[in-house]
Amino acid sequence: MSSTNVFYSNNWQDSRLLSNNEIDQFLNNELQENLESYLELFDIKPSFDKECTHRFKPVFISQDLHSTINVVVAFGFLAGSKPRGILFFHLKVENVNSIITMLDLFTTNNISNCISKYNIKIIRQVPYRLESILYFSTIISGTRELPYIFDHIDAIQPGDRLFYSFNEFNLQYDCYRIISILSTDCSNQVTIRNFRGIKDDCPPFSMLLKEGYSYICSFFTKLSKETPSNAELEQTPSNMKHVEIEKYSITHHSSSNSSPKREDYQNLDLISANDLIPVF
Repeated sequence: MSSTNVFYSNNWQDSRLLSNNEIDQFLNNELQENLESYLELFDIKPSFDKECTHRFKPVFISQDLHSTINVVVAFGFLAGSKPRGILFFHLKVENVNSIITMLDLFTTNNISNCISKYNIKIIRQVPYRLESILYFSTIISGTRELPYIFDHIDAIQPGDRLFYSFNEFNLQYDCYRIISILSTDCSNQVTIRNFRGIKDDCPPFSMLLKEGYSYICSFFTKLSKETPSNAELEQTPSNMKHVEIEKYSITHHSSSNSSPKREDYQNLDLISANDLIPVF
């Protein structure tokens, strides 16, 4: 079966949006405590006949399931039908050692009593005003719109699950752009491929400012620490390697008791996280 036919069939699963009713209600209940402040921040007048939040809520899964914040859920705030802001819920979910379980937990209703069972906690709520609606419109795009926002549709195979993920840099700046594809073979071996970027996206300008500031600071810090000798400088051209951060993968067994560790995601041919050049 060709990749195009796979995309337009039901042989794969779109797991990008929150579908668990219990978690949705849990987050909505917490939202109500600060709702007036958020409406004021986003310059939205409350309306009795219209919802102030979008029904589609993107879910972003950490590439390190054991991190302090391992799930982020985005609530879009609307003025009429126009997005005005995004509220990111940073969550900690315990007792989950499998990415498949995490996806089932947030993007299906197959797991009941999940709040207490997995001790789901809200670590913080982070609001952003939207300078452009394109970013939000992109991350909530429907399944049929994916070919217009994702360059790697051809990578989807039968049985795959497509979802959003993030690394530490993305979390630090609330700038989420990684699309991941999870594949399981006949021996239950799981492979996760993380792809750089959603094309034509435009995160809120405040996110990009923080991202740019951090990159500039890290660049000069690194530059000041590096004082190569003349011999090293002479060797540099022959040792230089063209690096493309497009995708990387990690393979593990879903039956394992431990999730992939952060260092497992590093590929020696890629720039390390310490270089502060993120996979977006």
